This record gives sequence, C-alpha cells and structure tokens, in this order.
Amino acid sequence: MSATTRALVAAMLLVAPLLHGADEQAPPVPQPTLPPEARTLQIRPSSDDSQRSRASSAQPAALVDDISALKQAVERVRAARVQANMGEEAPNGAARITSVRAAVPSGGKHVADGSPRISSKYGAERLSAQRFADGTTEITASIERDHLENVLHELVLLLGRPLDDAQLVDGRRAVSLHVKDLSPEITLDRLLGQVGLSWRESGSQHTIVIIDLAQHPLPTDQAEDIAQRALLEATRDRQTPTAAEAFFVLASRDLAAGRQVDAMRRFSTLAEDYGASKDPALRIWGTRAIRGVGDAMMALGQFQDARGVYLNYIGRANDKDGDLPAVYLDAARAGRELGLAHQDGVAFDEAIDTLHNLLERFANTPSAAPQVTLARLMVGQLLFEAARYREAETQLKLFAQASGGKIGSQISYWLAECAFQLGHLDEAQPAFIRLNRAWHAGKADPAMPADLYAIAAFRIGQCYERRSEPKFVHALFAFLRARQDFPRSTVDSEILISVARCYSELERDDDTVNTLWELLKDDGINDPQKRQLWLDDSLNQLNGHLGDYPGPVRAKVLFYIAQADYRRAVRDRTERANAANDAIHHYERLLTENPPAELRHAARLGLARAALLGGQDERGVEELKELLGEPNLSTRDRDFAAQLLGTYYHDKGMLREAIKAYRGEAGN
Repeated sequence: MSATTRALVAAMLLVAPLLHGADEQAPPVPQPTLPPEARTLQIRPSSDDSQRSRASSAQPAALVDDISALKQAVERVRAARVQANMGEEAPNGAARITSVRAAVPSGGKHVADGSPRISSKYGAERLSAQRFADGTTEITASIERDHLENVLHELVLLLGRPLDDAQLVDGRRAVSLHVKDLSPEITLDRLLGQVGLSWRESGSQHTIVIIDLAQHPLPTDQAEDIAQRALLEATRDRQTPTAAEAFFVLASRDLAAGRQVDAMRRFSTLAEDYGASKDPALRIWGTRAIRGVGDAMMALGQFQDARGVYLNYIGRANDKDGDLPAVYLDAARAGRELGLAHQDGVAFDEAIDTLHNLLERFANTPSAAPQVTLARLMVGQLLFEAARYREAETQLKLFAQASGGKIGSQISYWLAECAFQLGHLDEAQPAFIRLNRAWHAGKADPAMPADLYAIAAFRIGQCYERRSEPKFVHALFAFLRARQDFPRSTVDSEILISVARCYSELERDDDTVNTLWELLKDDGINDPQKRQLWLDDSLNQLNGHLGDYPGPVRAKVLFYIAQADYRRAVRDRTERANAANDAIHHYERLLTENPPAELRHAARLGLARAALLGGQDERGVEELKELLGEPNLSTRDRDFAAQLLGTYYHDKGMLREAIKAYRGEAGN
C-alpha cells in the first residue's frame, strides 16, 4: 500500500458498529412518512461517455443554473451558521486581510489625491508614491542593483513614516526593486525579502522596524500576513491563471485556518468568475473551486449540501479530470456522515452507490488506483455497517488483495466478523484468536477501538459454541477469559449470559472438569483440590455480582444457572434435594425480574420440574395446573406442561388424572 493510500485509510477509518445489547428491545412504533424533501444539486454522473460528451456541449446554459444553485446553497449554509451563532461573528470567522489595500482602512473612493510624490534621489521614473482619497498609497519603482540602505531610506521618506533600522547590519548589500502601483506593505516585503529581512509596525506613529530573520524569526501571524499580501497582490490582474490560482490558494488557506465561511464564499466567487471561462487554464480553477465549496461545507457539518456540491462536480466532469476519483470519495464520505448524523438509511445507500460508480468507472484506470483501493475499503465499511456481510466481505478482500495483504487490525476484525456472521467459523475463529493474542502481547492497534478487542475475545467462545458439535468447555473457558481481560466492556452482559448458558449445557462429570483443568493449566491453577470446585466457585462469583447488571440480563443468567442446578440434581442423587432447592430459588429470583412472557413461562416450567424432582410434589403440581390455565401459553409450553403433569400422575397410578393432564384439561 502506498503512503498516500495509508494516509487516506488512516483518515477515514471509523468505529465499527458494536453488538446489540443483551436486552432485546421491542421494535419501534411505525411513524408516518415525511413528505419528499428536495436534495439540491443532486446531479448524478452518467456512465455513458457519449452522454457526458453531449452534456459538456450544453454546459454554458446549464452552468448558469448550477452556479445559481451553488450560491443558494452557500447562502443557506452561511445563514444556518449565523443562526447557530457559529458564523462570521466568531473570532476566527473572517480572513485577516480581505483585499490588497486592507492594511490601511478604506475611507473613500480610489482616486488620486494630488500628484505623486517623487524621490529626489531616483527621480520620477525610478521611484514614486501616489496617495489616494481612500487613504491608500501605491508605489511604482524601477531600481536596478543599488544599496539596500539607499533604497529603503528613500522609500520610507516618500511614505512619511519613521524608520528603526537598528537590525540593519549590512545596508550596502545590493538589491533591485521593480514594482508598479503596488501597496507599501508588499513593496517592503519584496525589498527586504531579497536579503533575508522583514519588517513590522511599532507604536502610534506606525514606525517601520526592520527585522533580521536570522536572529528573530517572524511570529506565525506575521508570516501569514506576508503570504496573504503576496497572494492578494497576485489577484490584481484577474483574468490570468496566476490570479485564479491565487484566489484558490487564498480560499484554501481560509479553509485550513478554520475560516470555513470565508473559504466557502471565496470558492463560490471563484467558481462563478472562472467556471465558464473558455480558457482551460482559468476554467480548471473554477472547477476545483466547486470541490472547495463542498470541502468547506463538510468542515461546517453541512453534509447534505456538501454531497450535492460534490455530485454537481461529478456531473460536469469527464474522465480526464485527475481530481474526479477523489471527488467521488468526497461525495461518498459526505453521504456517510449525513447518514450518521440523521440515521438516514437512504444517505448510506447513496454513499454505497457513489462508491460503486467510482469502481465501475475507474477500476481499470492506473492513475486512480489509490482512490479505487480506498473506495473498496469505504464501501466495505459501509456494507459492514449495513449488515450486508457477504458484499462487505467481497470488497474488503479485494482491498486486502490490492494492499498486498498488509491490512490493519480494524480491517482484520471486519473480515473476521463477516466470516462469523456468514457462518464461516473455521475462517473467523483463527482471525479472532490472532487479534486476541495481539492484545495480550501489548501489540493492540491504537487506531482500533478497544471494545472491538473485547468482542473478538467474546467471538472466540461463540465460535466454539456454534459448531455443529459444540465445545462448551472450550467456549466456557474463552468466555471466562474474556470477562477477566475485559471486565466492563460493551459486551460484558452478553458474555455473562453466555457463561451461564455454557454452565447449563455442561455435563458436570470428571471428563468435563478434566478438560477444563487442561485449559486452566496456563492460568497457574495447580492445586488439584480446585479441579472439582472451580466451576461452582466461578458460578457463585457470577451469581454474587448479578446486581450490577440490568433486569433482563439478570433474568437470562438466572435461568441458565437454574437449569444447571436442575441438571446437577438429576445427576447427583446424594445432592438432589439441595440442588433442586437451588434451582427453585434461582427460578423464583428470575420471576421477580418481570421477564417477558416466553422467559417467564419457561422459568415456571423449570420451577415445577425442579419441585417434582426435589420431592415438593404439591408445589410442582400446582404450578403446572396454573400454567395450563393460562390462555396465552404457547402450544409448545402447553404440551410440555401437560406431559410433565400427565407423567407425574401416571407414575403415581392416578390414571384418570393422567389422561386429563395429557389432554391439557387439568387446568380447567
């Protein structure tokens, strides 16, 4: 992967979506649909080159509408910023210098105020200063190879301002000065810059203080002023490529400095002034300015308008535009941000479509290879976030292939998660294990959210659990290690439920304990006496901390703990009564959590079964009769309750009652 691609990848990676919580939420109530909303500047590019060619020939008429819509979007965004108290009123909301003559406040029309002041040393043809009614002054000079001190003192004399030249060590160095109608500030910049000097104003008399840059580097703001003045000077002759480029650089500097509103306005003016020019050298800057407007809107968080501007650019561009692939990426990124900001599924789909268009149009264009590679990553992420795992896996694997297999932990996680969701456990589990080992070795990728490492550890256990022949001991070990390593992760509740479920599935015999013992050797548990007690001790610890979790999580965990108690009662006759009592206790605790109907019915069935097994016949029978009397009991649970009650009566020799129970009539 090239350095450019790596930088782009690092800039766009986002937190991958985490798992849903253990608490199952009811689906939201459907809301009435909203009326259609106009999406400005949503011009889609055609995949037909001939159509694009025909569109290009009709651009002059269409361009007027495009620029008008662009200006409307700019004003809409500006107004939104002002309304939110985030517009030009902010301290950094305006450019430091907005015109060539901004160094002196404008007080009137730009007309000559008397005759030029002429240098007595050089004469009118070589050095003069013209004052204007608006308070500004312009310098004209044509001096070739003279001592700096001579030129400087003569220039300051014409300006009528004091001079502090204490830092002018060698004033006899030769300089030249050729300017025409230039401001004093830029004239001084050019004169002193030839010999590594600069200047600043000081005091109420605006004394010109000479600065030796070798001894006193300029402050950042002063260096910015010098660069700004030079750029503004370059815009004087507007109908030149140099002026157009200078306007573009000025707008770009505003954007980089956080003056997004100023940048947006400059870019908009540039697009209006040069976008329709017949000169390609001018038109290119107008075209690039459209993208600049979009960039400024993105920085302002106005993603919908930004996307519209980018699509406007795409609709007018042709395949020879070297910036076009990057603008596709910008449009897709705007769509993704819009989707995140408003939970707008349509925006996500549009972003995916934009990236697919980029891949179809430029997949075989060598110069667009970095953008194509990044587009595969972006569309892979968007598809992943949309839970379209098969498509996401395809694009992410193509990205990995284009990158020579050198992918980071984030993309490794996405690929592993895709494989897991698609049921490819043999592919997913080794990838999750590698991520977990990297975390244990202190080699976690700082760019990857820490919670994803917790999910990876959780997935290792799930892969064991979901196989056609589940390995519950290995799964339990993985879940317990995940809880130990990530005690308060976003999936902690799910890990807790999975631990309890594994307990309920495990056969608590010597083979199970011995298998777990082998897995625990590396954890330093070397006391043989702990081999039989380890599961019970761990379960008691989980049980003791259930109060830290929400009710739905507690209910599910208690259900699985109660199931484990019941199975222990079935297996161990000597502890049957105690184990059955433990099961009843946990089922009763579960019922206090107000669980959903399905879990409540399952708990009551389990409670009745445990009561019958533990010799509490009256409690068990009464529970089953009440269940059979509930009208909303599912068919499956009703059949199971009828079978339990019928079998109990049959074993007691109460055949008439057994027949009624098997028919489900006992609760009537």
